[in-house]
Amino acid sequence: MGRVTYPILTLENYFSTNKREKLSIEHITAQKTKSLDFDDDFKENYLHSIGNLVIDTVSSNSRKGKKGVDDKMSEFTQAPLMSQNEINESKINWTDIDEVKAYIDLRNTKIIEFVKHTLM
Repeated sequence: MGRVTYPILTLENYFSTNKREKLSIEHITAQKTKSLDFDDDFKENYLHSIGNLVIDTVSSNSRKGKKGVDDKMSEFTQAPLMSQNEINESKINWTDIDEVKAYIDLRNTKIIEFVKHTLM
């Protein structure tokens, strides 16, 4: 049985040419999706905010494509990155714009607090 390797969050992985190691940024709520109608507020204040972004590998990111969050959940549950696993733990309706905005606001706050207390 082969050894399972997980991506490590390093600059080398970000610039790697190996798509299984190379890191990229994934939109939790895809930039273009049929499962959620974006209003102008969402497009301007939520779509590209840090709370709607997650680190992913290039190969995994390309598999998800423009799927809705509900369709991405199986990918998030299998992810070796903790930041993706926590998305699956949220119990929100990914087709309700207000619930999605509230989740992104909460995630923004958690990420900012983590950076302030851990990296500064």
